[in-house]
Amino acid sequence: IHIVVKFRNIMLPLVNATCHDDERTDTDDGLERHDWTWDTTTRSQSVLLVQFNTQIIFHPTYSSGTASVFGSLPLLTPHHHYWEVKMLSPVYGTDVMVGLATKAINTTSHTHSFASLLGHDSHSWGFSYQGFVQHGGKKVAYGSRWGKGNTVGVHYDSWRGTVEFYLDRKPLGLACTGLLGKEVFPIVSSTAAKSEMKLVTAQSFSNNLQFSCLKKLSDKLPGSNILNLCMPPGLRNFIQNNYWFFINLQAEKCLQISSDSPPSSSCRFVDDTISMVIISSKTKRKNIEDDSHSEDEECFLLRPKN
Repeated sequence: IHIVVKFRNIMLPLVNATCHDDERTDTDDGLERHDWTWDTTTRSQSVLLVQFNTQIIFHPTYSSGTASVFGSLPLLTPHHHYWEVKMLSPVYGTDVMVGLATKAINTTSHTHSFASLLGHDSHSWGFSYQGFVQHGGKKVAYGSRWGKGNTVGVHYDSWRGTVEFYLDRKPLGLACTGLLGKEVFPIVSSTAAKSEMKLVTAQSFSNNLQFSCLKKLSDKLPGSNILNLCMPPGLRNFIQNNYWFFINLQAEKCLQISSDSPPSSSCRFVDDTISMVIISSKTKRKNIEDDSHSEDEECFLLRPKN
C-alpha cells in the first residue's frame, strides 16, 4: 500500500506498508531489535553482563556501593531514540535508576557509597525507582514507584533535546529538556545487591517526513482514536509495530496517539542552560528534599524486600 500526504498541492510519500495480520505480540522482531547493547568496557567492576550484553546483574554477591553501566553507542543527532529495560529482580535499597549521561559523569564517585547516581550532577539525567527524576542534584516527583516485573522506557528526542520516560509502555510526560547538542549515552545504575534488569529493545529512528507526519497527527488530533481515522489496516499495523511508543497502548480496544504538545500545567526548573520540565497530572507534584534517607539493605546480610 502506498500512502501519500498532500502539502499545498505537493504530494509526498508517507510510507510503503504491506498488509498483514493485525495481531502482533511484544516478542515480534520490531520490539526485539537492539541497535546497541551494554558496554563491557565502561561497566563498574560489580556489574556482570550476560545474554549477549543485554542483561545486567548488579553486585552478584553483595553490595558495598553504587554500580553503573553505559550503553555501547552514543545516541546520535538528529534521531529519535527509544529503549526500555525490564526489572527481573526485586528493586530496593538506596536507588535503582535509568537514564542518560555524557561521558563527563564520574561513575566512580560513589563506588564505595550508596547514592542516587544519575542526575547527581549536570552531566546526567535519571529516573529513580522511587518515582522521582533527578538532574543537577535536584529531585522532582515525576511518576509512580516501580519494581520487579515493571518495564521502564526512555524516549530521547535528540532533535529537540528532550527526554520522556515510560512505565509499562505508558508515557509519563516530558521529564527533561536542554540536552540539545550533547553527546549522551544510555546508562543505568543500582545500589541493590543481586539486582537484575534486561534490555528489551533499543531502537533509533531518523527524524524524517514519516516521523514528522505522525507527530503532526498528534498535534492536530490530540487524544484521537486512531481506529476512527480512514486508514488502511496495513498502515495501522505499521504505526503500531514501529512507532508504538507514541501510542497509548493502555487504552482498551483503541489506540490513541499522544499529543506532542505538553499540557499547560507544568513547572520548569532551570539550572544554567539546562532545564527540567515536570508535567502535572491530576495531582500537584512537589519537590522532594535532597536529604532522602539512605538504606543499608544492600548489605548481603539483609534480605531484599519484595
